[in-house]
Amino acid sequence: MTKLRHNQRRRGIDSQAGNAATGFGSLNEIRSFGSNPGRLRMFLRIPTRVPARPALIVALHGCKQTASSFDLGSGWSVLAERHGFLALFPEQHVSNNPNRCFNWFAREDTRRNGGEAHSIRQMIDHAVQSQGIDPARIFVTGLSAGGAMASSLLAAFPELFNAGAILAGLPHGSAAHVGEAMMAMSRGRKRTSEQWGEIVRTASTHDGPWPRLSIWHGGLDGVVHPANADASVLQWTNLHDVRLQPSRDEVVGNHRIQAWSDRSGRDMIESHTIEGMGHGVPLASAGEHGCGIAGPFHLDVGISSSARILEFFGLSDAPRVPGKKRAGKKATKAPRSRKEGAPSQQGSSGARRDQIVDLLQEAGVLNKTATGKRRRPPLSAEEQSFFASTIAEQASE
Repeated sequence: MTKLRHNQRRRGIDSQAGNAATGFGSLNEIRSFGSNPGRLRMFLRIPTRVPARPALIVALHGCKQTASSFDLGSGWSVLAERHGFLALFPEQHVSNNPNRCFNWFAREDTRRNGGEAHSIRQMIDHAVQSQGIDPARIFVTGLSAGGAMASSLLAAFPELFNAGAILAGLPHGSAAHVGEAMMAMSRGRKRTSEQWGEIVRTASTHDGPWPRLSIWHGGLDGVVHPANADASVLQWTNLHDVRLQPSRDEVVGNHRIQAWSDRSGRDMIESHTIEGMGHGVPLASAGEHGCGIAGPFHLDVGISSSARILEFFGLSDAPRVPGKKRAGKKATKAPRSRKEGAPSQQGSSGARRDQIVDLLQEAGVLNKTATGKRRRPPLSAEEQSFFASTIAEQASE
């Protein structure tokens, strides 16, 4: 831990949370990383053990979230500790958007070298230079508004990213102002595959190859209509010049997986639909590959999207669960065994997770609107230590 902290000071990092007792890597704020035209904050997760030329995952939070709440809920810290990659968490300022949404619907913030998109690019460049990141292994993912911004980053800087993942998000070019954003969220935008693809092609001078993409959406998402997942498929199948008919279409319980592969048989696009799930990150807090903490917009449905995305990125050896091939039938809704988004009860471990969620809600880390509880002051050092040790405990399971 002493060596880690020495390395952090040498690299110009301010530690924001950590636990000396566990040795768990800290979430750190980088206060100077460029001109920052989008006025965003930069947080970096550095695991305890960092290999030479590590990979970097950029993780973008949703509305009414922070870097730390998205970090805790999605489980990226746990996975970073297990697999040795770095995780970058841009954070929105309330001065930019009162709901802390990334401004995915504003052209000045999603275009190449402009606004928030350019700030995030500067964060990535800083991480590459200061942490020795492998430039061939840079990835981006995001939830909701963060997912839509991830789409725009893939469009604006396609040469930068190896692959990306969109959770409950929208395709690039869905909206140019707030009115269009509300329309797109409520019912999607009707465009052809060629039209969707052309929007990305005109976002830069890049002409391929294109990043691979993993798409996740709840079948009952009432915030961002599932039609947006279909639109993302149209956009990226066009870019990759693959057939609209999926190469693979399988069902595992309430989880439908479709994939579109290139001529070599490698999956270029995959789409995951969780029937019966609402708006949020699908997670599995228990099990061999479990990670994350259930709460508002982090839904414990027994499927770890973060672990599966990591596998899609090629950073994990977690096995793909085979499913039943579909025979052209429409997906059916699987029965729900518990209330959507509620943490699974696994004896004492389930009770412990419930306690953690309650504490996070009390601390104001999780969405205050969904919980109805008053926002508290920032976490104390003792609370930060508690949450860090909890994550470390999950990482070692």
